[in-house]
Order: sequence, then structure tokens, then C-alpha cells
Amino acid sequence: DKYLLSMKDFMAAKKLEELIDAGVTSFKIEGRLKDSSYIKNTVLYYRRLLDKIIEKYANEGFCRLSNGKSFADFEPDLKKSFNRDFCEYFLSEKRENICNLDVPNSKGEFLGKVKEIGKDYFTIDYNSKADIKAQDGLCYIENGMLRGFLVNKTAQKKIFPNIMPKFSKGTEIYRNKDAAFENRLKNLKAERKLSVDFKIYDGKIKVFCENTVCAEVSFLENEEAKDAQKAKNNWISALNKTGGTIFYTNNIEFLSNKMYFLPISRLNELRRRILEKLSDAISENYIKERQEKIQFAKFPKKEGDYRLNILNKEAEEFYKNCGCSIKEYALESGTSAAKKELMRTKHCIRDTLKMCLKTNPKYKEGLYLMDDAGEKYKLEFDCKNCEMVIKSL
Repeated sequence: DKYLLSMKDFMAAKKLEELIDAGVTSFKIEGRLKDSSYIKNTVLYYRRLLDKIIEKYANEGFCRLSNGKSFADFEPDLKKSFNRDFCEYFLSEKRENICNLDVPNSKGEFLGKVKEIGKDYFTIDYNSKADIKAQDGLCYIENGMLRGFLVNKTAQKKIFPNIMPKFSKGTEIYRNKDAAFENRLKNLKAERKLSVDFKIYDGKIKVFCENTVCAEVSFLENEEAKDAQKAKNNWISALNKTGGTIFYTNNIEFLSNKMYFLPISRLNELRRRILEKLSDAISENYIKERQEKIQFAKFPKKEGDYRLNILNKEAEEFYKNCGCSIKEYALESGTSAAKKELMRTKHCIRDTLKMCLKTNPKYKEGLYLMDDAGEKYKLEFDCKNCEMVIKSL
């Protein structure tokens, strides 16, 4: 009565620097079966981590492969998105528990334990930073099942739920829906912009984008400012107003021998003109990379069966070009699954249940899994490679 194949979610945050050092140049975020809030939160979380690593090694020539910088008006927090707890799977040498045996659902972030129970309220010994609000979703585990409820209101550390739960003091409470956080995600304003550096000379302005493309415009005004600092502040204010464009101002440098006075309207016009010229220059200088003709790699096996999961002629042709002929289509095609390997995984139930044959050789009896429909599956263990195989009977 445990969720023996319910994996914890993969968290590589602490290993990013090592993975980059190993040669990884691109990271994929799981998203196919996730909602948009999860994707926004997760992508921005890793984007922030990667930016810190890039900044850390900037002096060593370390940089992004693409231009631009991401901006967002909120701080990401993975604990607030769907998760079954986190693990690093097998990135670490030490084998850790990668399975969530208790529940297959998302518990969310741990808030604290029930401290006091009233007629229509309860309190918990939670961290004040948790800031529980109305419409938050809280939950707890009861007999292996996740039970949840909504918060109607809070007052003086008392939590009033929409339905009073039947729990006891000491019950662990989690929040799997942070209403305020979800609203911020829903209305998230995230954008990617290119950095520009302005340089002001006698009679002209130059702008440089990501040190790759530049543009310039001239101005005829030559009136020297009576108040140099005020004029300089006007220039800085005007050139920083890049809203509505794909640019953000990184630096402004004054290289003229004197400070020129220009009306604010004129400064704004110069900014618009030079950024338009820069946009045109970027488009003109852009070289589209084209996919070279595919060089098919040699597949390590000459023949493939149902385990390659081939289900159409196009996939079969691809493997054929790689020197592998397909002798059997995927099980979805109707191929019999009797006594066949359905799954091979580094997740080992023996290891999770402290029944590993390497450390406890007394556990030699066969193990089976049974699904909700009563179907039985045999477990086999490749202890040499530390792998588990699930087979149909």
C-alpha cells in the first residue's frame, strides 16, 4: 500500500555549475504535462541561477550563447509549484532516496505543525514569513491519503478553513496553493531585452548593442549648458527611457569636452531615432543559421525490438539510416506484452525498502508489484548494474 513508482521531482540547482563545467550548453525544463504557472516559475528560477554563474565567471570570458537578459517582476520559488519533494536522482555519487512512498500528489511547502484546535479554527507553529492568506490551499496526510481544504480567513494567527479538518495536534500542515503567488504568476510581466551602451561625443551619439552592433546619430545643437550637472541628468534620464523597445540601458558614457544643453523633447527624439537605427542594423547584420545535412550516427545495435518504442514508418526509417533494423514495433501496436520487460530503471525498490541484496542477502524471495486493477508484475534485479526490471507475467 505504498506508491512505489512515485518519483520525487528532479532538482539540479546545486549541480548546475558542475554540469556546465562538464560541457552542458543547454538545459531542458520539463513542461509537457505542466501548467503555465509551473513553467514560468521553473524557467525563471533556473534562469536566475544561470545568470549568477555567468556573472561569477564573466572575467574569465564565460558568457551566454545567446544575447539578451530576462526581466521579471517577481521572485521564483520552486517549493510553490507542483512537486513531490526534490532529489538529484543520480547526479551524486551517494545513492539517495528518490521515491515518494507516501503520496503521488504535490504536498507543496511545509508550513508547520498543528498547535491549537478550536471549534472553527486552528493554529500552527509556522514561520511568520509564510504569510497565510484567504484562498490558500492547505493539506495534510491522513492514513496515506492527502487531505486538503481552503483558507476562508486568518485572524490573530488563527486559520479559519472552509471545512474544518479532522486532524489532531502535531499534524504536519503543507501549503500546495499560494493564492497570492499564483496571482503574481498569472499576471507576470516577463521579457527579454538587449543591453545597450550609449556614448555621447561632440555633435553625435553612438549606441552599442551587446558589443556586436552599433549605430549613431548626429545633433547640430552646440549650446553649452549653464548647469552641467542638470544637463547631464537630463541626458541620463532620456537615454534610460527605453520602455516599449527591445533594449535596456546598461551604461551611458560622456566623452565630450563640454556638456551640451538640449530640450527634453529633443533628447527623447534622439533616443528614438538612434534605437530605430540600431534595430535596423541588427536586422541587417543577422545571419540565419541553417541546419546542415544530417549525418546519421551509427546505432550500437544492429537490430531493435519493442523496447526502442518504434510505432511508425518514419521512426523505423530513421533507425534504418543509423544501421539498425526494427524487428518488432512498440507494445502500443498490439504486440504481446507477455513475459516482456516493461521498464528498466535505476530506481530500485529493494534499495528504497532497505532490502538490497548487496547489504541484506537474506531478502532473496521474489518481489511483485500489483496495480489498482489487480494486475501483477514481476520484479527482477540486475545488481551488477544496480538496475531494476519490471516484467509482465
